[in-house]
Order: sequence, then structure tokens, then C-alpha cells
Amino acid sequence: MVVVILFLAVLGLFNICDSITFKYCKGSESSSDACLIDAISDALQQLKAGYKEFGLKGLDVYKIPAISVEAGKGAVHFTQNYRNIQLLGFTDAVVKEAHFDRQNNAFTFTMFIPLLTQKADYNVNGKLLTLPITGNGSSVFELYNMNLKIDMTLDDYTRDGEHYYKIKSIQVYLPISKLKGHFDNLFNGNKLLGDNVNRLLNDEWEAIYSDVQHPLELAYGKDFEMYIQTFLDHVPAKDLF
Repeated sequence: MVVVILFLAVLGLFNICDSITFKYCKGSESSSDACLIDAISDALQQLKAGYKEFGLKGLDVYKIPAISVEAGKGAVHFTQNYRNIQLLGFTDAVVKEAHFDRQNNAFTFTMFIPLLTQKADYNVNGKLLTLPITGNGSSVFELYNMNLKIDMTLDDYTRDGEHYYKIKSIQVYLPISKLKGHFDNLFNGNKLLGDNVNRLLNDEWEAIYSDVQHPLELAYGKDFEMYIQTFLDHVPAKDLF
């Protein structure tokens, strides 16, 4: 997961990962944006297969068990339920910006992903713009030229006499330049109806994505937060800074 890469790079934990050698930023260098960008970029490649001992999933194919993307307020009048999600494209990311505010325990970074592909099993029932939509099966969505941005702040807590960090807030932003998508087996496999809905989805992608972008950011953000917190719970704060 991209956000965990950030922490591995920023907090200098790479020396305790025996099977992987990372670049990291020491002392005052940790506030250097250039150092952070270089470290995160390197970690993106190092964690392609993940790191099981820390519970870090592979980034080459990043898996999420399930998410629900809530209905929008305009074009999308249904909740999108996805299972067995696979996200592809994180390891092709180019880190554009990174900044860690040590005084306020705040971090922000942006990476450009040429193509993020989501493959998943889906279940939907409702209305897309003017057309009804219902079905379940496999789906593929391609999100082009994504500028993924994540803002985070941390609190600390004590456990067994040691200080650890807890995520106080996380904001995920997923702006893109284009969306292509396809739902298989809409309307129990009715090709005519299914083709009409898929055509509408692609023709009107801007209105559709605008309506569901924030719900999608919230859905992804929940998984990112759980994943990072699991990592932070394993390492005392004194080993991070």
C-alpha cells in the first residue's frame, strides 16, 4: 500500500527489515523533501512483493477484501459493492511531492500514477443517470493519470511502557484525467441492456466520476488507514524518530 511506503521511507525503519534494503532519511534529512521523494520512489520498487513479517501487502497487485462506494448525489443513484479487489499500477507511480512536518506530526505527498486499474467482483442495483442498473459479476475500471495525494496527522499513545503512534486523520485525494469501465453480467447477462449501460458509463465518465470521487476516496482511505495502523502498532515511536 502506497501510504505504508511513505512511512517506511520517512521514518527510517528500513534497517530493521532484514530481507529488504531501503533508502531512508536520517535526522535532519527527514525534513528534506528531495530525500523523501527519493526514498519513497525506491520503496515503491522494493515492496512489489510485500513484506509479510510486517503485514505489508504487495504493491504489484494490491489486494483489498471488500469496499462499498456510497451513492453520489447526482449521476450515481446506487451503492457500489466490490469484493476481491485488485489494484494494479502503484509500482509505476512517480513521486512528485513529499513533505513531513515533524513539529506537527503531519505528512503530505503526491504521486502520479499513469494508470491505476481496479479489478473486482461487483454487486449493484439502482440508477445510473437516466438508466436503471442491476447486476453482479466481474468488473474492470481504468483510472488514467491519477495524481494520488494523501494528507495524514498522527497522535501518540502508550502501551506496555512504550510510546506508539496512532493515526489521527487521513485524507485521500484521487483526481484523474479519464475513466474507462466495464461491468460484466449486467441484467443477468442481457447483452443489449448491459452494452447500453457500459456505453453510458464511458461516454459520461466525467459526470459519473465527479459524483463518486469523494465516496471512492473515503472507501480506499479506510483500507489505507487500517493497513498503516497495523504497521505502526508493531514499532515503538522511539524507533521511528
